[in-house]
Amino acid sequence: MGAEALAGTAVIVTGASAGIGRETARVLTADGANGTLVAHRGECLRELADEIESETDATALVCPADVSDEETWRLRVEKTVSTFGKLDGLVNNVGIATTSETTVEECPIEWYRTVMGVNVDGMFYAARTAIPHLREINGTLLFVARAAGKNPCSKSPMYAATE
Repeated sequence: MGAEALAGTAVIVTGASAGIGRETARVLTADGANGTLVAHRGECLRELADEIESETDATALVCPADVSDEETWRLRVEKTVSTFGKLDGLVNNVGIATTSETTVEECPIEWYRTVMGVNVDGMFYAARTAIPHLREINGTLLFVARAAGKNPCSKSPMYAATE
């Protein structure tokens, strides 16, 4: 795509503070989209937004969030729509993992709830909140999954189950 291929569009990228989400946000904004950057680590999002805005004509909206909270999603989507006038796409990429040496028997319940909250509930709430806006303009909803869902590791079964 070229620098103007997505000009005037507005996308939300979850998990934008690192890895796939960060690079997805960089590519989409380089192609002209304005981006709402969502992740837990606000400082990393701010750094990415500064890079995006210094290297492109895009606007990068920084939205640190507890993605496992439904109300947070309502507020993030509303902020995107009020800032950019619409929502053209959601890249639902958010995800966290337990350590690779954590078995089900050893895993603290808090870790379990956190992984499920982010990887399952967070994806659900993001999609549920965005879909009405995406329907209005025939927008795009993209779910990003990891290979762990297809090829699980015995040391991280919870993570594999959420992928």
